[in-house]
Amino acid sequence: MSLFGGYCHVQGNNRDYAPTYWIGTAGTPPPDDGPISGDTDAEVVVIGSGYTGLSCAIHLAREHGIKAIVLDANTVAWGCNARNGGQAQISSGRLKRSQWIQRWGVDVTKKMHAEIVEAFELFRRLIAEPEFDCEPQDGGHVYIAHKAGVMPKPEAQSKLLNEVFGYKSRIMSREELHETVVRDEEAAGALMEPDGISIHAAKLAFGYMRLARKLGVKIHPDSPVMGWKTVNGVNHLTNPVAPCAPKRLRLQQPDTPRPACTSAPGTA
Repeated sequence: MSLFGGYCHVQGNNRDYAPTYWIGTAGTPPPDDGPISGDTDAEVVVIGSGYTGLSCAIHLAREHGIKAIVLDANTVAWGCNARNGGQAQISSGRLKRSQWIQRWGVDVTKKMHAEIVEAFELFRRLIAEPEFDCEPQDGGHVYIAHKAGVMPKPEAQSKLLNEVFGYKSRIMSREELHETVVRDEEAAGALMEPDGISIHAAKLAFGYMRLARKLGVKIHPDSPVMGWKTVNGVNHLTNPVAPCAPKRLRLQQPDTPRPACTSAPGTA
C-alpha cells in the first residue's frame, strides 16, 4: 500500500523549523544521522521524529534492547513539536472524566485515568535526566471559571476526581487564585489539579533526540516514507532516495531521482 502518498509533497521534504519563540531560544539542535542514504535493515523503523516517535525509540532501546531507525520527512521534531503551548498535564483529549464515564463506564474510565497518571510520572522522570534541559516548571494546572455561575461545574469535577479516582484536585477561590497564580480580574475561581508542568517545547524535543541517539537510535531527517508493502512476511518501506528496512523490513531503492527540496527555510 502507499503510505502518505502525495502528503509528503504537500508538506515538503526537509522543511526547516517555523520561526517560533521556542526555536529562537532553544539553541543549536543536537546532531542527527542525516538523510537515509542507502538500503538498510532494521528490526524496527519508527516513522515520525516527534515526541511520540522519539519516546517510542527510547523505550524500545531501554526495555527491549532494540535500536530503532527513526525516519522523518522534514527536520527532526518538525511541526507541532516545536510550536505547541509547552504544557504537560493529566489529560487525554477534550472530554472531562464525567464524560468518559458517560461513554465508557466507571471501570474503563478508571483504567484510562490510571494509564495517564502512570504516563505523566514517566514523563516527569524522563525530563529529570541529564539529556533534558527543557526548563520544567512543575506546579500543577488550573482550570479557571470566568463566571460565578459556572463554578458548580469545576466543583462537581473536583468532587468526582477525588471520590471516584482518588485524585487530589481542589477548588481555588478567586482570592487564592489572585494571590498564588494569576490576577485574572474576570476569574470567579478555579479547579486546581496537582500535576502540571510547563516546559520549553523545542528543548524538550532536543532532549528526546539526545537521549535516543545516546541509546543507539539512528535518526534520519529528510527521509520521507513514500511507500510500504509486505512481501513474503517482509515489510518494505520506500524512500525517494533510498530505503530503510527492519529485518523483516527491507526497502528497495527506486530508479527515479529524488525531488529537489523547494521549501524555503523558516516556513511552516
